[in-house]
Amino acid sequence: MPRGHEGEITSLAFAPDGMTLASRSRDDTVRTWSLPLGQARMTIAGFPSDMGAVAFAPDGARLAANEASVGVVAWDAATGGGRTYYPYPERSEPGWSCYSVSYGWGVAYSPDGRYLAAGGGDGGEYGVVSLWDVASGKGEDLGRHEAPVTAVAFSPGGDVVASSDLEGTIRLWDLANRRERARLRGHGGPVYAVCYSPDGGTLVSAGGDRAVKVWDAASGRELGTFSGHRDSVLCAAFSRDGKVAASGDRSGAVLLWDPSTRREIAELAHRHGGGAPCVAFSPVADVLASGGKDGVVRLWDLSRWRDPRWVP
Repeated sequence: MPRGHEGEITSLAFAPDGMTLASRSRDDTVRTWSLPLGQARMTIAGFPSDMGAVAFAPDGARLAANEASVGVVAWDAATGGGRTYYPYPERSEPGWSCYSVSYGWGVAYSPDGRYLAAGGGDGGEYGVVSLWDVASGKGEDLGRHEAPVTAVAFSPGGDVVASSDLEGTIRLWDLANRRERARLRGHGGPVYAVCYSPDGGTLVSAGGDRAVKVWDAASGRELGTFSGHRDSVLCAAFSRDGKVAASGDRSGAVLLWDPSTRREIAELAHRHGGGAPCVAFSPVADVLASGGKDGVVRLWDLSRWRDPRWVP
């Protein structure tokens, strides 16, 4: 159970080889941990955003985090050096200067490592999804939400970016033509997280209405709702084979459930004090990481819940 943060954990990410876990906290730091024992490896300071995310590049060489006053910052995941800054694009509309962006939620690399995407907002009036070319550093805006953006996720094929906002809307952006492909509505409150299944067939969203919804990624049709939570759902993630999902809520509960049936598999034994804002599955093992407002990162061995039907 890694300890070291002095504030709420807002984001977790496993390296592609599963040997390193990164955590982002409201104590203004990003930390990395060596697995499987969870030993502290490195601390990177200077991330004062109220909320923020962290993401590994697909090859594991770089780590990125959004920082409201800049945009996105990336650095060498092994040494912490070689920082690269990806500033929010200048905007031609009045009030759309990069300096008006007061916080950022959500950051993600495209599966091929070519792009970085991040969400941002002006403090409450609108949200924006920005995209950068990793090699050149050139940035552009994919589009605008009518409320602050809470999360971004690339489809496994890398051709679509999903984004969610505080008014309950999910938008799918087509990277080929830089246009909105679909708009998904169904939550009765803010949507705090979106994630794709490993095969790209489904999208999951977690909301303040205590619901976790499953959508057909191609059509945008709602497939069903997991309603096992008793408080606002703050995060969601798929297992490496896509047959198990995990979600955490404001009460601190972390639940495992079957995305195909939307039935609960288990509630993990220990709750996070004050809420569970983030979860992440290992890409190589039956391990789940969860982070809480209590500043604790918990590592869960899920092998005892592994049913033979789940094995790919």
